[in-house]
Amino acid sequence: MKNEKKLPEFLKNYQMKNIFNLICLALFTMGFLSSCEKDEVKAEFLGGTAPVLTSSTDAIDMSFANADNIGIKLDWTNPDFKFTTGRSSHNVVYNLEIDTLGANFTNPFKQTIVFPGDLGTKIKVSDLNNYMLNQLQLRPGQSHTLEMRVVASVNNATLTKLASNSVQATATPYKIPPKVNPPSTGQLFITGSATPGNWQTAGMPETVPLNQEFTKVSEFVFELTMDVVAGGSYKLIATRGDWGIQYGIAIKNDPNAVNGGDFKENGEDVLGPATAGTYKFVYDFQRGKYTVTKI
Repeated sequence: MKNEKKLPEFLKNYQMKNIFNLICLALFTMGFLSSCEKDEVKAEFLGGTAPVLTSSTDAIDMSFANADNIGIKLDWTNPDFKFTTGRSSHNVVYNLEIDTLGANFTNPFKQTIVFPGDLGTKIKVSDLNNYMLNQLQLRPGQSHTLEMRVVASVNNATLTKLASNSVQATATPYKIPPKVNPPSTGQLFITGSATPGNWQTAGMPETVPLNQEFTKVSEFVFELTMDVVAGGSYKLIATRGDWGIQYGIAIKNDPNAVNGGDFKENGEDVLGPATAGTYKFVYDFQRGKYTVTKI
């Protein structure tokens, strides 16, 4: 009979301890994974009820005299969004949309105001007048019918969006002083290296070609379509050959203002388009904004 080699006692104890540790580790891992599976149960969206919108009036009293008054009060109900984990109002966002009647809220210029969690708002006359003139670009002194609705969602997620009923109200925006005073001459010209005539020479009106004069399309809006020299700059002037009244932008040759932005009297040079071609310039003195569009 062969002699069996016996392991020393301390090695037996070491092996038993390792086996015990491995069993404990396996049991812990199984329990942890089971716990994770429970924790990863996802809350599924089950829907909700479209909010109901109500308004305080269907005819808003608009005038410069009551500019600080509340023009309209709007209230809407909670959509009671439901999930598999229960009902929740957390992270509910309400987008109030204001548009003109008949546009069906597809107008790219519609006014949208975001209310995180609120169930109503009060809009001042001055704010509503601003929305109508500057955002919706409606004419002052004329009655317009506005259409309003609220779109509720969870964190603006498309899947969760619910639109309310729409309410209507008539309003007549009032004229406010223009943000930029239009030229008293009633005329507007463009001059600069971005133009075929290049920069004007003071005292020499002939250095600004007549075809670089804007057309006055309304009291505060001027338009001009012309060929542009690539990479140049320009300014607007009220009188050919005279720098007395001129218009530009806040930052000289700002590359972010090539296609439009804010302008002001006695501003800096405006950087023209980088590509030569025919462009349409629109300057709105009421809003103090301009656009440059390639034709």
